Amino acid sequence: MATRDLRILIADYQHVQRVRLERILNRLGYFRVAPVQSFEELLSLTHYTCEPFDLFDVLLINLELARAAGIDIERFCRGNPQVCHALVYGVALGPESLPLPDVGEPRQIRLVDTVDEYVVRSFMAHIDPNEESAFASFVFSRPERVCSNKRG
Repeated sequence: MATRDLRILIADYQHVQRVRLERILNRLGYFRVAPVQSFEELLSLTHYTCEPFDLFDVLLINLELARAAGIDIERFCRGNPQVCHALVYGVALGPESLPLPDVGEPRQIRLVDTVDEYVVRSFMAHIDPNEESAFASFVFSRPERVCSNKRG
């Protein structure tokens, strides 16, 4: 089961994408989700908050939102104490892709071209040990398991 206390921030200028990602996270058991549509809203939650220790465990952000604001997403993610992990999507494959390696525990920054349920699920399983077993059952659930249960 997912860690219900994780706070997740979705930053995307497209309403449909924010809703889609929030529904994916809800299906995974994460309900403390804050969607924002602009970089200014993102800053208000991560930099200008009243509570300095009120951090977000995960940031899902569209790279175009950061680029439009003129923000270096690598510096923002690495230098922001309010964000523990980041999944940056919308990274074009090819020579213009941003070289952001995973930086190790406790922070993970991952770049992907597109974001879907599989990508979100695998990212959350990587950073949330309680989600790992749910991810394993999702990936490895096969009819053979059902057949073996019927035999015993």
